[in-house]
Amino acid sequence: AQHLSNRDFERMAEAAREAAKQGRMDEAQRRMAELERMLDQLRNARTEHGQADQRNNQQRQRGRQQMGAVQDMIGRQGNLLDHSQSRSEQQPHPSRGNRQPRQPTSPTDPNAEREADERVQQALRRALGELMQQFGDLTGEIPPSLGEADRSMREAGRQLGQGNDQQAGEAEQQAIEALQKGGREMGQAMARKFGTGQNGQMSEGDDGDSDGDMGMSMQDGHGDSSGRGTLPGQPGRADSRNRDPLGRHYGQGSSGADEGNDVTVPEERERQRTQAIQEELRRRGAERERPQPELDYIDRLLKQF
Repeated sequence: AQHLSNRDFERMAEAAREAAKQGRMDEAQRRMAELERMLDQLRNARTEHGQADQRNNQQRQRGRQQMGAVQDMIGRQGNLLDHSQSRSEQQPHPSRGNRQPRQPTSPTDPNAEREADERVQQALRRALGELMQQFGDLTGEIPPSLGEADRSMREAGRQLGQGNDQQAGEAEQQAIEALQKGGREMGQAMARKFGTGQNGQMSEGDDGDSDGDMGMSMQDGHGDSSGRGTLPGQPGRADSRNRDPLGRHYGQGSSGADEGNDVTVPEERERQRTQAIQEELRRRGAERERPQPELDYIDRLLKQF
């Protein structure tokens, strides 16, 4: 799309004003139509920008969900570590001398529990592999620490399968530490992908005043819910009952002659359109909460009239 600068709008407004002042109404009408077309482009650009924001918000949400999944894995990996440590303490070790092994706190068969933990460990590793692929698709990078967690999980599963609870516990501890580091790396990757300090929580339908260089909102409470605001020379809610989608009174033909009872000569129609633009600019200029650069620009446009 063509880039529209403040100077473009000032130039078109000045040309339309001069043409109307000198009585060249055909040219004035053409200039005003061009100005409206440029405003239309701004409105469309705002719609596209809003759609891009919505896509980014959805991607951010997926990234947050994936980071939450890593936290869930840390908790489940911690449960496996607790089991391995408990079983290891129940087994006799040479360093304990004649001390009796710690009695189990539950009647669970250690071998059955170990086999179950091995299956859980394998499932966690598969889930981590899927998450790594999804996060890579989302951000274009896979945190290295998640790869370390995958290798530690594989080692933990191997040690569980061999009945080595102590070695399994060590690998499980390493997996937890790698997952914690990987979670931080995921946050950094998200910041690189989507940036920091952005309005990542923009809700759908948020009415921000960001319409390119002009900085004017195309929906200031006078447009419809689709984001199509009222532009100068276009019908608003107040008079939409009496005008067609092109802003003409119903019954007015394309030749400019009114086919109904509302007879409006071209000069009068151009004067009304110019007045509508002035009123719209004055209304927006009266909203002092708008950014100062936008207010200054509105003032410059008003001087053209």
